[in-house]
Order: sequence, then structure tokens, then C-alpha cells
Amino acid sequence: RAFAMSQGDLSQWAEGVRVVTTECGQAELVDADGHILCANFDRPDVEKAVEELRIFEGAAVLEIGFGLGFSASAIQQKKPASHVIVECAPAVLTRLRAWSKDRPGVVVVEGTWQACLPRLGTFDCIFWDASKARGMNEREMRACEDEAHR
Repeated sequence: RAFAMSQGDLSQWAEGVRVVTTECGQAELVDADGHILCANFDRPDVEKAVEELRIFEGAAVLEIGFGLGFSASAIQQKKPASHVIVECAPAVLTRLRAWSKDRPGVVVVEGTWQACLPRLGTFDCIFWDASKARGMNEREMRACEDEAHR
């Protein structure tokens, strides 16, 4: 099971996510089964996706998931006025909090996006890394309790 559909299952999955260091000294984000969720080889694609979003200086940006921070760093280069990052994995939250402490426009929201989205407000741009796992986004979307936000 790579990704579940209920809030409880999503939270359980997030508990198993961890950051590991490869033999080459690079960080990888993996799930409890050892499947790679994010690695250095993803950086060019993530940075290209951020570029395609056309974030403008002063924008309000919502980012779903921090991963290894590739997209967050690229978003920060665009100088948004606010940058809200929703993250549910404890191991990733630790890295995110350290990364964000000297970035005044960054707001860390702990939890699943499905539970948090209805109270987050409005944004000029939303970055959601389109996973390579087929059907993952649709399964995650169905887990959003508020149908108006699916």
C-alpha cells in the first residue's frame, strides 16, 4: 500500500516517512516500505514545475508538502509575500521548521492538506507536486472531507 484514502491512513502513512542519507551523502525521502518519494534526481523537474507556475513577487503561495525542500527554495526565489506550506510527515516537519525559521513570509501548517485546506484562505498560486504515482492525486483528493475543496 503506497497511499491510503482515509485521514487516519494518511496520518499513519506520514508517520513512516523518513529522510535517509545515501552512500553518496545525498538525502532521500522514503516511505515505511523504502519507496523513494523524493530524491536529488527530482530537483530539475520540481524546479521546472515551479517556474511554470509563474509565481510573481508579492504573491500568496500555498505549497502542499515540503519533501526535501526543492520546490520551497525555488518558490522563495520568486519573493512571495506569503508562502504557506502544509506538511503531515513528522520527519519532514522537523526539516521544514529548521528551513523556515529565518524566512518571515513562510507559514508552516501541520497536518494533511485534506484536513487543513478549508481554513487556509485564498492564494494566487498553489504548488502541488504531481506525483509520479498514477492515481495518487485522485485518491488523495477523495480523502478531503469537504467536497467543496476537492
